[in-house]
Amino acid sequence: MPAEQKTGLWGQFLLFMGMSYPGKKPRRRPEPAPICPNCGNPTLRGEDGRFACQHHPQATIAQPSADTAP
Repeated sequence: MPAEQKTGLWGQFLLFMGMSYPGKKPRRRPEPAPICPNCGNPTLRGEDGRFACQHHPQATIAQPSADTAP
């Protein structure tokens, strides 16, 4: 079976009985937070929605684009 058609026993039983089986869609993983250029630690999202380092609030952090933000 191709990788996109692999199912568990229940799915195989439903297919055997002539029923369709939707399968499971992979969940979208959130993208990791940007890294602080000063210390290399992951940043946290602040109240204003921008990423900032806890230890270096003055550091310039590359903000993800609006289409990838949650």
